[in-house]
Amino acid sequence: MKRKLTPCMGICSTTYGDLVCRGCKRFAHEIVEWNSYDQEQRETVWHRLEEMRAQVFGQALMITDIAGYLGFCRVHDLSVELDVQRLHEVLTTLVRESEYLSTAGLLVRVDQGYSYANSKNPSALEVVRVLDQAIYQRAQAHYERNFRIVP
Repeated sequence: MKRKLTPCMGICSTTYGDLVCRGCKRFAHEIVEWNSYDQEQRETVWHRLEEMRAQVFGQALMITDIAGYLGFCRVHDLSVELDVQRLHEVLTTLVRESEYLSTAGLLVRVDQGYSYANSKNPSALEVVRVLDQAIYQRAQAHYERNFRIVP
């Protein structure tokens, strides 16, 4: 699958002093230096971002209706590959259409500590917000563990 040129989502919070962007989850120094990075450096950043998303999505979501999932993908002209990138595309489509996870044969794992107003069938938007926050928290922890300078 072809990637965008940058992970930027156009809502950079590093402008306001965050060390980790709330939009793309890159570190401030990665955003500033992105255009000077070589392909290997960019791939390293992309890999970390994709790995965090995969961990969170893998823990939080499960496909309970494979026929419903595949049907949803076909109707919306999405790839039917069962990977995290496809789950992200499915969630994005569900959010655009103001749908619930069950529309695409998905279910939230309630045993992972994420809380939703409607835990039986939360809206896709609510799920995306909660999972985005979890990914952001992981990005912050990664930054603090690897880049924080202790005085």
